[in-house]
Amino acid sequence: MDVLSASEKDILRAVLNSTISVVNKTEPDIIRKSLFSGELGVGYFLAILEYNKIISNGNGVDIIQNVLSNQTTQRSNSICNGTAGIYWLLSKAAGKLFEIDNDFLNFLQQECIDGLKSEIEKQHFDYLHGAFGILHALLSGYRMKENELSNVLDLILQASKNHEIFPSSYSPVDKKGINLHLAHGISAYIIVLVELFNKTKNKEIAILIERHCEILKNSFKRETFSCFPFTSESGEYNVRNAWCYGDLGISIALYKASQVLNNDTYFEIAKYTWERTCLKTNKKEVRIYDSPLCHGIFGNLLMYSKIYQYLGKSDVIRNTISKYIEKVEWYHNRYGENFLQYHEIDGFQYHRTYLTGVSGIGLTCLELLNYDLFESSKLLLV
Repeated sequence: MDVLSASEKDILRAVLNSTISVVNKTEPDIIRKSLFSGELGVGYFLAILEYNKIISNGNGVDIIQNVLSNQTTQRSNSICNGTAGIYWLLSKAAGKLFEIDNDFLNFLQQECIDGLKSEIEKQHFDYLHGAFGILHALLSGYRMKENELSNVLDLILQASKNHEIFPSSYSPVDKKGINLHLAHGISAYIIVLVELFNKTKNKEIAILIERHCEILKNSFKRETFSCFPFTSESGEYNVRNAWCYGDLGISIALYKASQVLNNDTYFEIAKYTWERTCLKTNKKEVRIYDSPLCHGIFGNLLMYSKIYQYLGKSDVIRNTISKYIEKVEWYHNRYGENFLQYHEIDGFQYHRTYLTGVSGIGLTCLELLNYDLFESSKLLLV
């Protein structure tokens, strides 16, 4: 992000150094091997640090190779914990971090296509754990041939015949209705469908995008604290600013759809919602209690930096970015590395990982400092 001041960059460099320190002094997780929540994401972070000459001998590539050689977790198709995550990483890293055998990439790509079929058959469309995460990995890879893309397109179109709106879920599962949000809901579907439309220009995909966007548009409330509040049988309640749930991610989906559908209404809703989130200033309103990407400060920082680019600069968004970096400086000065812990049910804990740990925080710092990350922020669909 080019507009950061020298002092803001220094703050982010200090946090980056703390993330490296935490990774170096915490033990690897011998069970979790995945991209989002395991050692594969840690290895990716360390390998990118070494690629950008920030550290030497970070062992990131060794960690990645060890994960690939010693898979011990239960088989999963997902981008979060399974084959699609491995394929996404290797597609991005090939030729940069290391050389990858083409036959192995072809094998993983076919595994992802098979996994996509399987998740669709199970009616499991969730981004983190289901079909749309796998679809995103396939579309992000550079190896898909025209006939393979056509087959993937057919899978999505066939699935759409059985669903007016692709099914979504909540986590936790005590909430009812359509999940509007990014981690498990239809905002992620919209963004991945936009990616599919950009590759295929298929008119039926455009109709699917609009159909899901209309759900968001009809859920939009201009005067409420959250423009897209949770609803349940007991009423409505507000949503924190976060990547996993909240107004920011929903509006990113509407913005991306507005660009391919030339829909000014979707754009205006997105812009209004983004600017309204900037009015949430104190801790009680923002409801951010930790630092990592999933529902912490750095997830918000990453999204606001992208929103700033989407809008072609915005004083309101830029001021909000500065306020977040000021919060980062205050917390980091007061709590040091403890500021980087993840807020679990049982208290705060260090995570090494991407989505809920210091590897994701470090990668966000690198992105804001304009290092080459091989589009790693696209893992979060921003």
